[in-house]
Amino acid sequence: MKYYENSTSSKSYFITSYEIDNDSIIVYYADKKTEILKYDKETEKQLLKNMKRHVLQSYNDKKEYRNKMLLYLFWNVNTLYWTFYSINSLMSKKEFEALLLICAIMQFICFGYFNNRLISSITSYKDLEKNKLFIDNEELLNKEYNNYINSISNAKIKNEIPDNIVKYDINNIDKVKYKNLKKMIKRAKNKNF
Repeated sequence: MKYYENSTSSKSYFITSYEIDNDSIIVYYADKKTEILKYDKETEKQLLKNMKRHVLQSYNDKKEYRNKMLLYLFWNVNTLYWTFYSINSLMSKKEFEALLLICAIMQFICFGYFNNRLISSITSYKDLEKNKLFIDNEELLNKEYNNYINSISNAKIKNEIPDNIVKYDINNIDKVKYKNLKKMIKRAKNKNF
């Protein structure tokens, strides 16, 4: 899970993922810190609950998120325009060459910054949409997945299914792409998992 800029949680409390290793849980936070906890079902449930809460809080501020992306897009277009204007002025006029060159360089740097912020925001927004879609359909996906596993009669195929994926949750859904998640949900709704 990615850290959402508009999240009310600071990076030091925002859980991006966790791993279960023997009798411990390794928790990864958005500020790149890790924490090792003793494993038990209740701790894992609490981690999943916190991760879902982060997604839902950020999703509730979706309008603010879109406004931020539009602001980055506005500044991106604005700085690109002024970059080209400065370069055009530089080529057509010989006076103020140094000033126009400095303006063009500064505008280009600003364009790079706002372009980076825009791409980062779009990527996080898509991740937020995917996680919200998963939360809304988690129960359906797990029910149909379990029905599918139980319906397999061939022992060889059943043994090939990894033990570590016993159910889908907010922690392991990162491995699934958004469009694949939509297909999985559609198949689950059609009882064709």
